Amino acid sequence: AGTLVTENGKAALDFDGVDDYFSRTSINIDANSNISCAAVVQNDGGAGVIFTNDLAANAYFFGFSSNSSNEQGAFFQSATSGGIIDKSGTASTSQLLMYTDFQVTSLLYYEDGGIESGTSALVTLNGSTFEIGARSGSTFFDGGIQEIIIFASDQSGNRTGIETNINDHFDIYTP
Repeated sequence: AGTLVTENGKAALDFDGVDDYFSRTSINIDANSNISCAAVVQNDGGAGVIFTNDLAANAYFFGFSSNSSNEQGAFFQSATSGGIIDKSGTASTSQLLMYTDFQVTSLLYYEDGGIESGTSALVTLNGSTFEIGARSGSTFFDGGIQEIIIFASDQSGNRTGIETNINDHFDIYTP
């Protein structure tokens, strides 16, 4: 089970990468509309999903991919299109502020206040759950999650303020 730990002087829930996750089969977030998500995380290494919503034809998740470079990023699929934004290079094991805007037809991903770009590809997401710390009861996250905020609406216009408030509290990076 998840353990409460301290990272950089603040509380975090430590996911073990084996079987720790939170799952719901129904939530009050419309997967067919835009959402935004921010998270303060520290990856202990390897692949793992921080947040996923596979409850509808439009599905999305973000975390650390299982490709050969173990990159971090965001992933989106709708019934007709999909996209991946992976940060180039090996996945960070430092504390990160990850932010994404999942829009019905597009995806934006930011890391420590800077936008990342990536390649477009169809991503297959065939689950039936909303999860924090895993995807479809697998691909478990190994690391700490200090904060996760999921907005059931497009917050792209407020992104800078959201990131500033989070960074001011957790002191993750120098703007």
